[in-house]
Amino acid sequence: MKVVLGLGYSVIVTYIIEWEVLEDYLLPLKKSGLQPVFRILLPKRKVCIDRDISRKGWAAGPEFIDKWYEQQVWLGAKMPGSIIDSSNESLEETVDRHFPILI
Repeated sequence: MKVVLGLGYSVIVTYIIEWEVLEDYLLPLKKSGLQPVFRILLPKRKVCIDRDISRKGWAAGPEFIDKWYEQQVWLGAKMPGSIIDSSNESLEETVDRHFPILI
């Protein structure tokens, strides 16, 4: 990851960040002089539930989604400006609108 970042490319390290392990990601990057940018894709709660129900294969269920949702809202409050409401966007639209550097 550090080599790819060093070459000037953007890197997605994980698709879910928990506050408890955030420092595990940040410390090695800080030592290398790198400052990551975090974005939290957080659709409205009902959209999260609907997407979970329509997902093929494993589904998390409303109880898990509620816990996860609260954590993401809390994390977003710790990192102002990091939340992206993707409720009305497809995955492709979200990437195009918010992550154009990745395409």
